[in-house]
Amino acid sequence: MCDCETLKHYLMKNIIIASVVALTTLTGFSQKKGTVEAKIQVKGICSMCENRIEETVNFAKGIKTAEWDLDSEILTVVYKEGKTTPQEIGDALAKAGHDNQYAKATEKDYGKISDCCKYKTQQKHHN
Repeated sequence: MCDCETLKHYLMKNIIIASVVALTTLTGFSQKKGTVEAKIQVKGICSMCENRIEETVNFAKGIKTAEWDLDSEILTVVYKEGKTTPQEIGDALAKAGHDNQYAKATEKDYGKISDCCKYKTQQKHHN
């Protein structure tokens, strides 16, 4: 003999559990961290600076793209959220000798860049 009410209750309970599991799984997949764009002011005066700035950032963990504009001195960086931060990018740039809005280069690090790149004493030039 079949108790229809008990069977209905059992089926509904299992359907609800299956729905909760499915929604939880789908929500977890949809919350993957994406990419973020940041604009960072970075001191520099020439194409050699541009190469150094972009190479320093492009080789860092989590970076998708990095492009520095000589005229505006703005570095546009696209990076993976959770892999790096603008502060970490700024610290790497300072270590490469370039002052920026997040960190200042030490005199030792600044001294390592080429003479034509000495943005504290030279004028901006397109070479």
